[in-house]
Amino acid sequence: NNRTEDVDSENVVAILKGRNKPDEYIVISSHLDHIGIAPNGDVNNGADDDGSGTVAMLEIAQAFKKAADAGQGPERSIVFLHVTGEEKGLFGSEYYTDHPIFPLSQTVANLNIDMIGRIDPDRTGDRNYIYLIGSDKLSTDLHNLSETVNKEC
Repeated sequence: NNRTEDVDSENVVAILKGRNKPDEYIVISSHLDHIGIAPNGDVNNGADDDGSGTVAMLEIAQAFKKAADAGQGPERSIVFLHVTGEEKGLFGSEYYTDHPIFPLSQTVANLNIDMIGRIDPDRTGDRNYIYLIGSDKLSTDLHNLSETVNKEC
């Protein structure tokens, strides 16, 4: 039996204006909701998916704000986007792309932070590295950059 019901959910957005390219945007996003109790009874409280991404996004926002206050703001504007309804169907992300606050044509990248405690099952040795999933799907620039940084560490 399926049923449909309307629910209210709200995204939270903050902006830090860029110094030299204020009309170009980098979105840093994470999601607030979690699965809860799975059909098999497993409890998924959301610490990893996506409390970890939420905390990371807030820490990054705080660091960028501190830098901006010290006169070292970002080149481009940074949009901190906290979405909801992701586990139920990517509703918050879909809403933002359908109703963007800033033009998508001026959005340079969206770095979505989700489950930051994951490790690369193919990597051995030192665990001090960046592990990105999907960074090579639409463009290889971010993937190649992270791989270069990992080799330097």
